[in-house]
Order: sequence, then structure tokens, then C-alpha cells
Amino acid sequence: MKKHRISISLFASLVLGVVGTVTTWKTPLSLFFDISLFLTVFGLIGFLIYTSIHWWRNSTGIGRNIIAGLLFILSLAMLSIVLVSLVDIRMLLPRSPSQALTKAEWIEDFKVLKKSIQAHPQYTDSIGLLLNSHTFQIENEAEISDHLAFITSLKMVSLLQDAHSQVMPLQLYIPKPAYLPIQTHVFEDGLFIANANDKDLIGGRIVSINGQSIESIYSKILPLIGADNEWAAKFHSALYIANMDVLKGLDIASSTGKATIQIMLYGELISKELTPVPAIKWAVWSLAPTNETRPVGWSIRNEENKVEVKNDTLIWMTFNKTNSEEHLTNIGNQIHNQAYGEDINHVVIDMRNNTGGDNSAYNNLIKRLTDTNLSITLLTSRKTYSAAINFISELQLTGKPFQIIGEPTGAGHNHSGDAQSIFLPNSGMMINISTKAWNFIPERTENTIPPDIMIHYNSLDYFNNNDPWIKALVER
Repeated sequence: MKKHRISISLFASLVLGVVGTVTTWKTPLSLFFDISLFLTVFGLIGFLIYTSIHWWRNSTGIGRNIIAGLLFILSLAMLSIVLVSLVDIRMLLPRSPSQALTKAEWIEDFKVLKKSIQAHPQYTDSIGLLLNSHTFQIENEAEISDHLAFITSLKMVSLLQDAHSQVMPLQLYIPKPAYLPIQTHVFEDGLFIANANDKDLIGGRIVSINGQSIESIYSKILPLIGADNEWAAKFHSALYIANMDVLKGLDIASSTGKATIQIMLYGELISKELTPVPAIKWAVWSLAPTNETRPVGWSIRNEENKVEVKNDTLIWMTFNKTNSEEHLTNIGNQIHNQAYGEDINHVVIDMRNNTGGDNSAYNNLIKRLTDTNLSITLLTSRKTYSAAINFISELQLTGKPFQIIGEPTGAGHNHSGDAQSIFLPNSGMMINISTKAWNFIPERTENTIPPDIMIHYNSLDYFNNNDPWIKALVER
């Protein structure tokens, strides 16, 4: 046992690290996650190095020596990758140069960006005029910094007013991209912290960041957000308000690496200095599936599509994902079969968390819905978008009447989609540009689908766990 105590210790470190990482992956901003990740990496590389050396020393055949040598090379390669990523992760990414770009290289990138925007299916001459003003301005700068290029590209792509077309806010060509450890949501009564690494901040209404009012900051960020309408912009704003590179590019945050945030909480004005966290860890934290059912924030819901019968009169369909055709066909069959219960006369389709998916997946579901005599109510929010919008449009085209309760959707009946990702040649900046225009109901020119009954979602509803959609459904 003593002979193998080193390998046992390294293996134990690996096991503890893996267990800890799996346990805490939904909270990657915690110290326990960092320790677990360190133990995993240290244990794995250490165990591989020790094992390869032990095999080499005790080998009696050339085959085992070859395996030991390859294992040693693999462990050194893994160690090198870890060390390089700690210094500058861009050194591992072929599309993200670790050296600052020259002005000429940025100009070349912006020419490619401009050409990509011009290929958008709803590009117009008026967009072209604004696009030319941005390119003219960037070309006449004495020098082009990473953050100036980032902000300019955001402004250029947002001219399309299409949430499928956007510059990804998390860009790895910028050295050490970071986010403030908060998640925000725009309610009727202000911009609030819906989640935070510091739980004491949750529920606070943001008043200012680094001395600038949140109203001023939001007005500066709005032109950067690629969105079909103001409701989609409110939803996507969570990706921008906490983004340190956005704040630096707008001269809201300095290069010191910290930000002072003022919030109003329980009637008291609180000032707090926040230390940004790596953008990748923030993304994992924000996008980790949760059991949260309230239509707020950026988190992806764990809850799958499902059908329930409530009170023997109502079928409730939770429609979170426009995914596989087979799955949605099964859902439609369930609704169709249950529709002939003695007292069942109504189906509610909750689409508040449905941000889209496959446009071809829901055809049989719509057919099953229209085959019944059920009255239909849709629940929508600013997050209802993309293929979820197309579902509403195609349901309307059947002539089957339905009612919408909720917030205006993130786009209208006619919008662009099927985005394609491009990478600018020198910076490696990632950009999505729509390739197809979806025109389901051309005569409807609104950039949203307005509800029949409007919901006003405020912070008191959220933090007191009240659901105004349900209230409106009951009281209509």
C-alpha cells in the first residue's frame, strides 16, 4: 500500500475533484467549484504522469514502454494547455490572435462585416446609409482598440433590428473577457438583480454603475442590442449590462477591473464594489438549467414540454421547446385524446419560456389542436421568439381562434432567421447573420405579436412569486 500511496492520493484527488465539479457545476462562481476543478485537473495530470513513469521503470516489454511514453507525452500536453490557458486562452484558439490587431487588419475585418450585413435578407438602403457612417467613422480613427472595434461592430449589426443577427457579447479576441457576477431583468418598475453570486444583492433595483445612472447606461446599451423590438431588447439586455467589455467600451467602467454598483433594496441605497468573473464561468452560471418556472432572466429551464389535465375542465401544455417532430406529435396526440373528456373544453399553451427551435417540428401538433373543439389560450412573454413565433403564425393561418395573454412577443409574424455564424478573418470575432426571411402574414407589419390581454410584470410579482398571467387567465 505504501508503495502506491502517491498514485492513490492522486487518484483520490481526481475522484474528489470530479465529484465536486459535478456537484457544483451549476454554481461555477463558488470557491468550492474552483477547488473541485483544481483537484480534478491536478489529480488527472498528476496521476497520468505518475502512472507513465511507473510503467516505464517497471516495464519489461517495448509495447508497454511505448504506451508509457505516449501517456507521458499526453500528460505534458495537457499540462501545457492548462498553463497556457491560465496565461491567455486566446493562444489556444486559432481564430483569436493573442496580439493586438493593426488598424489595417481591423479595416479588413470591418469590410467583411459590412459585406455580411449587406447579405441579410431584409437589408435596405437606409440601413446602408447608417452602415456607411459607422465604417467611415472607424476608418478615420487614429487607432482602433479592441473595445472600440467591439462597440462599433455591435452598433453595425444591431441596425438590422433582428435578434437572430448579432455580435456575440462574449468575444474571446478581447483579453480576459469578464462579467459582473449578477443576472438582471427589466421589470415594469425598473432594472433589478434577479440573481447574484452575492445573494444579499438579489431583489435590488439597480440605480447606478460607477456613478452613471442606470437609465443613462441602458440608453447607451440599447443601440448595441440586435433585437426585433423593445421587448426582445429588454430580454437580451441581461447579456450586455453585466458585460465588462461593453461597459469599458462605453466608458462606463475603467480598466481597473472592478465596478461599483448602487442598488435600492428594502428602501435603503446600498453601494457595493463588484469584482468581475471570467466570462466563460459567467456564461455557465447563467445558462445552467434550473427548476425556475417564473418567466424571468436568462436561465434555460429544465422542465420539458408536458401536458396536464387540471380541474377536469382544462388541459395545460407547457411548451418550452420547439424541438423534435416526434415529441410534439406525441404531445398533440395526448391533447387530442384528452380533449374528449366529459367536461374538458379549454387548452392553455404556456409559451413564455419558448425561445424557438425547429420550424418543422410542430405541424402535427397544430393539426391535432385544430381537430378539436377546444378553446385555445396562449401565454407569451418577451422571450417567446423564433420558431415559437412561427408556431403562433401558422396556428393563426389555420383560422382556429385563440386568445393571447402575456407580454408582446420578441418578434412579429414576419421576421428573419436561420442565422449563419461567420468569423472575421483577423480578429476571429464571431457574428451571426440571418439568411432567411419568414413572411407568414405579410399584411401584419408589427414587429411583435401583441397580446389580447396585456400583462405588466413587476418586481413585486417576481420576488413574491406571484404569476400575473395566471391571474389574468382566471379573471378574464
